[in-house]
Amino acid sequence: MGGPVIPDIRATGYTDNAPELTVADRLRVEIRADPSHLDVVTGYIAPSAWAVAGDDLCAVERTRILLGKDYQLATPDPLRQQRDIQALVEEAIRTESVPRGLPTQGEAEAVQRALDFLRRERVEVRVWTDGFLHAKAYLLGQSVGVGSANLTAGGLLANRELVMWREDYPVRTALQQWF
Repeated sequence: MGGPVIPDIRATGYTDNAPELTVADRLRVEIRADPSHLDVVTGYIAPSAWAVAGDDLCAVERTRILLGKDYQLATPDPLRQQRDIQALVEEAIRTESVPRGLPTQGEAEAVQRALDFLRRERVEVRVWTDGFLHAKAYLLGQSVGVGSANLTAGGLLANRELVMWREDYPVRTALQQWF
């Protein structure tokens, strides 16, 4: 008889960025339940993700990020691959951090938090080099989420996304082995 019924976010099994079912909220719940590690497969990464979920992302003990490689990039040698990784991350930071007007305090803080996070020894960033990778996944200690949400504010909060979450051990193990 009161307001809308808000579901238990872990019981739902999916998140779609409806107000009560955001990917960011589920990610926060999962990180708080087990902050030991977070593996992310994403096509894009943007500082705006740290504006949305920065406190929780920074609480993770070990993070590995696998960026989807642009389908137009040739398979690089190891030195070229390292330069490509750096260029992709720098481009994401540059395009996400250049506002249409003067940056707000929040935008500047998000860029700084993303840079600080990516510079940590416990964070590893790689680029998929075996063809085009468009997948998105969040692999945590107690669950995995697979769907359409990139590691951006849009993917975590604003865009209509769909991420299915699984907690069963065989599925988590299979995805960790794939990663």
